[in-house]
Amino acid sequence: MEIYVQSAGVSEQQDYIWQKITETGQKRVDEPILVKKFKDLLQTEAPSIFIGRESNKLILLVTGMKATQRKDYRNRTIRNSIALIAQDNQENEQKIRGIAVLALEGKLNNKIDSAIKEGGEYGFEISYEKIENTIKEASLKTKNSAGTKPVMSGKNSESNRKIIADELGESCLPEKTNASASEALVVVTGIKTEDAFKKAGVWRGLSNLVEKETLSPYEKNFFPQIEEPPKLNVELIRLIISLGVIGLIILWFLWSPIKFPPIVQNPFEPTTVVLAAISPDGQYFATADSDGEVIVQDTKKKLRIPLEIMLRLNQLQLALMEVM
Repeated sequence: MEIYVQSAGVSEQQDYIWQKITETGQKRVDEPILVKKFKDLLQTEAPSIFIGRESNKLILLVTGMKATQRKDYRNRTIRNSIALIAQDNQENEQKIRGIAVLALEGKLNNKIDSAIKEGGEYGFEISYEKIENTIKEASLKTKNSAGTKPVMSGKNSESNRKIIADELGESCLPEKTNASASEALVVVTGIKTEDAFKKAGVWRGLSNLVEKETLSPYEKNFFPQIEEPPKLNVELIRLIISLGVIGLIILWFLWSPIKFPPIVQNPFEPTTVVLAAISPDGQYFATADSDGEVIVQDTKKKLRIPLEIMLRLNQLQLALMEVM
């Protein structure tokens, strides 16, 4: 069984780090991979408990345990965390369940704190002997009855923590559903939604955000709510429709040209033919001049758009429709 402890020292340079402890000493290490993988299910700065599986490994992670005496350079209480990672077998499972029971009963905090003292390069030193004795004593109190299957969640209350502690003390964890899959078995934390438990398929989950006061079953086959697509911009729709109408009129005129009586607008402009009004309020007209050039005119803003540009706008309209 691998044992990791996270804590901090007093000085500003002695920030929170993980150390792996063995009979021969302790060594600074990167955050364990399984801790990194599962910690998002916890509010790690608050007292939290996690038991999970990954392939043939079991992990117990207990976070947010306050030190009774040690404070950092800003006079903030230092928090301790411990992670146990081991092969998934009955002996190791008993040890992990035993430590989890101590944590659920509020008895682990002082035991871990007493095993950590100030000193060393990183500001804290850990007694392997005290940690190992705590693990052995806790495992002796657990039994191995068959575990229950239904997944359950509830509010993080003392009564619900006791229910899970009693269950872990008496019964084995549920059997693996998939030898290679990751499983979140027990999650007890501060701020996590019930939906987060459902998505992870948590076997026993407690959180301050779960509305149910009692520990009760939930539907495991959970599908997250699909967000409604954003509503389309009305003005954008109108623009696309207008561009589409303009494009159709231009194509119709090119394929089936019809001569209309000329309408002389003023002596300084070429003679034009009105093809169609293309907006309800009469602001936009499609016209053709004596040279056959099709132009869209904006009567309010006095704009004239040649056919070549309109064809490009039509291509833009088609591109926008593909995106939407």
